[in-house]
Amino acid sequence: MDEQLFESVCRRAREAAVLQTAAETLEWDERTGMPVAAGAYRAEQISALRTAVHRIRTDSQYGDDLQTLVQQVAELDPGSDTRACVDGLHRDWDRNRKLPTELVEKISNARVLGQQIWDQARGENDFSLFRDALANMVGLQREAGTRMAEGTDRDAYDALLDTYEPNAKADDLQRVFDEVRGPLVGLVEEIAAAPKKPPTEILKRSYPVEAQRQFSRFVAEKVGFDFQRGRLDETSHPFCTTLGPHDCRILTRYDEHWLPGGL
Repeated sequence: MDEQLFESVCRRAREAAVLQTAAETLEWDERTGMPVAAGAYRAEQISALRTAVHRIRTDSQYGDDLQTLVQQVAELDPGSDTRACVDGLHRDWDRNRKLPTELVEKISNARVLGQQIWDQARGENDFSLFRDALANMVGLQREAGTRMAEGTDRDAYDALLDTYEPNAKADDLQRVFDEVRGPLVGLVEEIAAAPKKPPTEILKRSYPVEAQRQFSRFVAEKVGFDFQRGRLDETSHPFCTTLGPHDCRILTRYDEHWLPGGL
């Protein structure tokens, strides 16, 4: 294998990853306390970074170099780090090159602005405020899925699923769902019909939010979460994101009358 070529590809992949995580850091900030009035400019910031990432990851020379490396590592163990790296980067390049930069920018804007609209709709308990933003995002994702599926044996949903479950197809998941549905439904019905119910009052007592914050941090430390390499913050909808090799962010929310929510 051409080691210099491999190192060159890795440098460009790292450049894209640095810009990608910069965009994700801005998204984290959006979800944890960005001023409401800053939303439109934040969408521009994130979209600029994501389109820059897309240009790097779809560069024709970058693609040619990856295709050369794919041929060179074909004889390596599929489980080796080098082959897995090359195959993964080439797979991502092949998917990304089918998406026009304009579409990537539209999706990024819709995602950021849609999140802000969702926050407002949730606060007012009014889905109608979010309906159009959701329809727009679904339409854009369908277009992306259709484009990524071109030249493959996958449909649009399979192409989107491949982002999170490489090589999986909807039919594969449906078989899993079909297999577990019967036993799970039966188990739920059995539990619901059981004469003895476990007490749940303890979960719904009044627990001061500050005490919950302290308890959540205690639990995180006990399971091994390293606060030198991560944070625990609050947001409107819990999630977890990784912003770098030593930067993991957990986002949660607290309800004074529902203890499990913060955990």
